[in-house]
Amino acid sequence: MLLWDEPTNHLDIESIERFEDQVRKQNKTFMMISHDRYLLNHLTNRMVHIERGHINSFDGTYIEYLDYQEEKQKELAKNLDKAQNKQRRELAWMRQGIKARGTRSKKRVEGFNALNSEIQRIHSLKKKQIEIELNHSNRKSKKLLELENISFSYDKKVIFKEINLTLYKKQKIALIGPNGVGKTTLINLITEKLKPSEGQVKPLDSLRIMHFEQHRDSLIDEMSPLEFVGEGADFIILPNGHKKHIISYLEGFLFESDQINRPISSLSGGEKNRLQLAKFLKNDADFFIFDEPTNDLDLETIEILETKLKSFDAAVLIISHDRSFLDAICERTWFVNNHQVETFLGGYTDVADYLQAINLKNKFNRSNPEEIVAPKEIKKISNKDKMDWKSIEKDIQTLEKEKEKLDEQISQIDFSSADNKARQKLEEIDSEKNTLESKLEQLYERWEYLSELFS
Repeated sequence: MLLWDEPTNHLDIESIERFEDQVRKQNKTFMMISHDRYLLNHLTNRMVHIERGHINSFDGTYIEYLDYQEEKQKELAKNLDKAQNKQRRELAWMRQGIKARGTRSKKRVEGFNALNSEIQRIHSLKKKQIEIELNHSNRKSKKLLELENISFSYDKKVIFKEINLTLYKKQKIALIGPNGVGKTTLINLITEKLKPSEGQVKPLDSLRIMHFEQHRDSLIDEMSPLEFVGEGADFIILPNGHKKHIISYLEGFLFESDQINRPISSLSGGEKNRLQLAKFLKNDADFFIFDEPTNDLDLETIEILETKLKSFDAAVLIISHDRSFLDAICERTWFVNNHQVETFLGGYTDVADYLQAINLKNKFNRSNPEEIVAPKEIKKISNKDKMDWKSIEKDIQTLEKEKEKLDEQISQIDFSSADNKARQKLEEIDSEKNTLESKLEQLYERWEYLSELFS
């Protein structure tokens, strides 16, 4: 049994899809903790949900589990409504005048108290929801930012070459591309932390940009959430003018009263991410940049953040490997590729086929052998040529089958044990595979020569 704890965190989308393929091929039992809903829905067939001290099991895909949870919440809401109506009737009876008191029975009073307990129980089962308010500056300008003929090099290495991009009000943009291709560099150019080698970044006057970074550099372990977010004040004045007590504000981000004064170092990864969101979302801006905002967040929080961002009026740029998150929010995609930024309408799913084609093309270019130059003069056909021509295709097929068997053996190695025996076996099979591939290459070269000879 394999245990995966957030295996796709910090992986780019191409690597996640490769991981999916490998896991799907392995005939093994595994348990996976993940907030990647694409991953859960494609790879798992059972959900185990830890909720309020109980472990609930559900046979089915993640999407089927969401449907089940939705129906369960509807049923809870219906039961709560019935219980509250009954409570109102019983409370009215309990408050009757002196004349009615003589008719009260001990059983009815006990029933009223039990009803109150049942209402509290149903309330506790309802999903807690994080309160997220996204505040924008209400600027009227449609065009917020323009990148004009931007080129950027670092230590003589070209990162971008003559890119042109325009950002408009209310746009929701997914920024994707393999790790190391320049996504963070592009953000640093947009926020003017970096200066372009050529070209101009043209922001609107006094453009306010808020950048939610994936690294928690701003967190101070010794501080408490109250100190970190409140910054010494008892109340927070939100950009929309609303005034909120700091404790109430933090409770809106699902922090319990006993957590508010604890040191940040004692919080979990998800709680630290929520704390950064709480501080980040105190501010207003024209343009919000979210760099991997879903890392370590629970699924409920991610879904609520999605809902808020979809209806948000300010422009939003999101770097994320969470494909469901991008699909739910973004109506435009910027794909960083080959020193350029290609733009598409739609979220991840809308450009997935194009990304796959690019990956296949790159893979082919990396593995394609140099073109074999045909001999200028056709030699006389020898008996060996004739014999080889009769058998060469069969020989190639035989070696290809042997190669498939070796690939199958590699896929069956238990890499999770990470012991010397597994590594030694892999080295032996790799050596055999390399020898076989060398023979295959020679056969293909021979086949091309013979096919030209006998054509």
